[in-house]
Amino acid sequence: MEALYPEFRDRIAFALADLSTYEGQAFARQYQVGETTLVFFDATGRQVDVRHGVETEAELRHALERVVQGSPTLNRGRGR
Repeated sequence: MEALYPEFRDRIAFALADLSTYEGQAFARQYQVGETTLVFFDATGRQVDVRHGVETEAELRHALERVVQGSPTLNRGRGR
């Protein structure tokens, strides 16, 4: 994700939930996610995609492009 941040930072707001903190654990419980999970929201705050596990840069770029274009579908599949 670090490699893609500069490319998308002007179009997507990024937030990191540290699961070692109370707030991070509350976020994980709310969205039923664990470590190495990306949760995508649209501009209204609606959850639109979930990616589990480590994915390739190309897979992440595709997921981010779909969010930017406003056409993601909720995906609860596993990454690589």
